[in-house]
Amino acid sequence: MCESVRISYGDHVNRAVRDLTRHTRRELLVERLAAGQDNRVSALASELGVSAMTIRRDLDDLQKAGVVERHHGGASLAAGALRRRHRRYTLAFIAPMHVYYYGAVRRGAVAAAEQLGARLIHAASGYEEDREQHYLDRIDRLDIDGLVVTPGQRSGEPSVEFREWLSATKLPVVIMERTIAAGVLDPPRDSVSSDHAQGSVLALRHLMDLGHRRITFAATTTATTPALTEGVRLARRELAGLELDHHPGLSALDPGGPGDPIPALLDAAAGHRSTAFFVHSDQVGRALVTELVRRGISVPGQVSV
Repeated sequence: MCESVRISYGDHVNRAVRDLTRHTRRELLVERLAAGQDNRVSALASELGVSAMTIRRDLDDLQKAGVVERHHGGASLAAGALRRRHRRYTLAFIAPMHVYYYGAVRRGAVAAAEQLGARLIHAASGYEEDREQHYLDRIDRLDIDGLVVTPGQRSGEPSVEFREWLSATKLPVVIMERTIAAGVLDPPRDSVSSDHAQGSVLALRHLMDLGHRRITFAATTTATTPALTEGVRLARRELAGLELDHHPGLSALDPGGPGDPIPALLDAAAGHRSTAFFVHSDQVGRALVTELVRRGISVPGQVSV
């Protein structure tokens, strides 16, 4: 069964802890069964400090995975499970970049792989479809057990080549930080993404809590922009007193060049009398702060970004 998961900001930490706790408990269960210790449900529950119902659910899931065999009142390790248990899995992680937002995501993936005893191979596509396809073709030739991938398209649906590869591969794949319309992928794939719309609401509420009412929102066109823009629309409805200056579809950065959008954005914000900015992407934020400081404007003393 395929599942699409959206994680609210802050919730991902709690979910990761819960999942890790469940995984650790089941690892301990298997260790005790492998060591020939008391395999009764009551004894296992007492030793691990959880309810008998929790142990039964864990054993049911482990039985479905072929790790244990259930019997009345307890369980035993399935034939061949010990050998499989000591196999080290190799996972691949492909993101558009390993800096800014994706730097934190990659660090989380590395930490999770270490906790699970898995080997993690990670690569950055640089938003280049040819490089992304090169990595995918290599993965097909390697002994990889699973893939977490963020398609490198800056907007819209993934490339035809990516969709064709995804339809053909037998590898377990989770699509990260991209929303793909129903029916685009055959077969469908699991996906996970941050709730960027809710993130917009939280960001604007935070700025209002700091005392700002006139705020400029600006974003370059990326795969994340539609969700952020939807969040801005929700914030306008939910946050009384918000006066928003909206600049979606900001042109590409050209620092110091004739096409640089930052000076015009600052002029528009001055006309709106904005005292704060909510901007996407990270690069835009850095360029904006650089230009504000160049103009002698204190951040965050006079303006919040």
